[in-house]
Amino acid sequence: MVISYALDLFSRLPTWLALLITVVSLFYYSSSRKSIFPVVNVYPGDFTRRKAHAEYARNARSLVANGLRKHNGPVTLDTPSGPRIILPDSLTDWVKSNKDLNHQALIYHDFFGNYPGFEANAIIHNPDNIVIDTIKKKLSQNGRLVPIISEHVGAALDDVCGLDGDWHTLNWTPDTMSLVSRAAASAFVGPDLARDAEWQRMTTTYATGFFAAAFELKRWPSWTRPIVHWFLPGARTCRKLVKDVRNAMQVELDRRLVAAEAGSEEDFQDAIAWSQEIAAGRPIDHGGVQLAFAMAALFTTSEALRQVLIDICQHSNIIEPLRGEITDAIGATGLTQAALANMQLLDSVMKESQRLGPPSIVSLEREAVRDVFLPAGTRLPRGSIIAVASSGMWNSNLHHDPEKFDGYRYLRKVKDGDERTSFVSSTKEHNVFGMGNHICPGRFLAAVEIKLCLAHVLLQYDLRLQKGCEPKTVKNGIFQMVDPAVRLETRKRPEKTVFS
Repeated sequence: MVISYALDLFSRLPTWLALLITVVSLFYYSSSRKSIFPVVNVYPGDFTRRKAHAEYARNARSLVANGLRKHNGPVTLDTPSGPRIILPDSLTDWVKSNKDLNHQALIYHDFFGNYPGFEANAIIHNPDNIVIDTIKKKLSQNGRLVPIISEHVGAALDDVCGLDGDWHTLNWTPDTMSLVSRAAASAFVGPDLARDAEWQRMTTTYATGFFAAAFELKRWPSWTRPIVHWFLPGARTCRKLVKDVRNAMQVELDRRLVAAEAGSEEDFQDAIAWSQEIAAGRPIDHGGVQLAFAMAALFTTSEALRQVLIDICQHSNIIEPLRGEITDAIGATGLTQAALANMQLLDSVMKESQRLGPPSIVSLEREAVRDVFLPAGTRLPRGSIIAVASSGMWNSNLHHDPEKFDGYRYLRKVKDGDERTSFVSSTKEHNVFGMGNHICPGRFLAAVEIKLCLAHVLLQYDLRLQKGCEPKTVKNGIFQMVDPAVRLETRKRPEKTVFS
């Protein structure tokens, strides 16, 4: 993969640089790195590690599961980004509470926080915590945002699904991203920019392009990246978007300043105003902050929405019970945080969808910021990258028929008195959102956005997968993506609903 991709790019590099990269890359890939734990994808004669990395890309889940079973302890995955130590889930609590294992440090380095164009990563993991604190203190569990987000979801849904009674095929990834983006933007930048097509284009393009650019850069040996990123199309696009978003934010800030000086008493209920409040006079890169929100929220939330839409279509007998629950919940309290909390079947469906289609087959990814000793005494040197296998989510001792989708699975647990089964909860057995100090602060907002999107779609539209469409999860090492080629159809329902 690296060699073929290099040949394509080399035509745009100076000859001397292409030659230098080729020579040193061959040395890099032929050199060996001593592993602390057994490597599960090492093969005789695989000097360039092409087979190792191909197997990692295709079969990471089985490599991890078989390796942990065979060695009864930690194993190592050889990945294009370097070795990853995978720990058994019995060490979840140890990882969760170990302060020398840092998630922010890992993400900063793994997604190039020190490179231009990737500033969103640097900002969200900046020690000043402006982004994190804004999410925790202002965006999470903010009941005032529920009707605002709902209004924008409804408007976006009309745009992507249409208002007539005919079946329409969604432009799958862009349309679902648009729903989430409009929902998020109403909280991040307020109603005007949330409706602005150019703002939507810039932030959604960055949210998807950021990860694509990062994986594009990961194909290259680490020592080449400080040079190569200047030539890669994905990184170039990200750099331009950073500049454009900063300019757009400055226009919005100037508009608000002029309005305030003219005596406007408009009360801005959005993350622009809230992040200024959290910053308390400290310098703030508003454009970078908005891209940090987009990078952290749009892609992962829209992926979760896409997966649950597929699961609902594939198990259509659950649609009518969901419609009834949503109607009853909103009818009882209005469109409130309490109504969303009372959508327990919907919450269970979302949790089950996440269990079977998580974004990664591992969790609690960390970087050792100093030497760390496992409970058994093995030393993990500073800089080691570790993660915990998410095998508990598919463990037959914990879940009946674990490979089968059961939308009522977590609802039954709630009725049995288990209070740790909500979509936003994290446990040792199910911790897609992380645990401990590094648990995802945006999970509450994500849950609100997904529930409102699903509530609007289910009440206002019929939906189905196009005949012959059989979605297949796209696997790339430890990461998983929803099939981008899904053909999902919607049709406006004639019935009046609580949203009509």
